[in-house]
Amino acid sequence: MSDSANAVIAAGLTRLGLIQSPDATFDYASGSGTQEVSQLQLYYMHGLGHGIGLEVHDPDQYYFRRA
Repeated sequence: MSDSANAVIAAGLTRLGLIQSPDATFDYASGSGTQEVSQLQLYYMHGLGHGIGLEVHDPDQYYFRRA
């Protein structure tokens, strides 16, 4: 499902001229060097969903809560 959403969003961003093509990339420089990243990530950083419950944004944090 995420792949389909990514394809639709990338196609739309391409039609709008915001990215060069659905599979276009750019070089991202970070502290650990340079890596090739999808241009789609400039506009769509998150996925479609996440965990559901009290810890919706950080589900792994559940195991580290203090009592």
